Amino acid sequence: KTYNAEAQGIELSVATSKGNVLVENTDYELIYYVDESLTQKTGVTEGAGSEGMMPSKAGKYYVQVVGIGNYTDSAVVTTFVINKKDINELTIEDIVAMPEKSIDDKLQGKEE
Repeated sequence: KTYNAEAQGIELSVATSKGNVLVENTDYELIYYVDESLTQKTGVTEGAGSEGMMPSKAGKYYVQVVGIGNYTDSAVVTTFVINKKDINELTIEDIVAMPEKSIDDKLQGKEE
């Protein structure tokens, strides 16, 4: 993934050992973290709408897949990265669309 100012999450398919495909928010939920030890959930600093939700800022994130309903007490962790946007890909429209941010902040996915 590449920074685009929108919340971005991991795309994955979750299935049981027997091949039964599970449904997000029915059989499992995704919780996003900024650290490998899963002690700090994503938040405003990472551009997440609320704690533990999909981030929008560039960086490496840890995603915990937590079983719910019939799959309670099961969990697995994976990672994904939102890469910084290449300055060569920016257009005048991109810069004008977010006048309150500097170009550097836009590239890095940071807010002032």
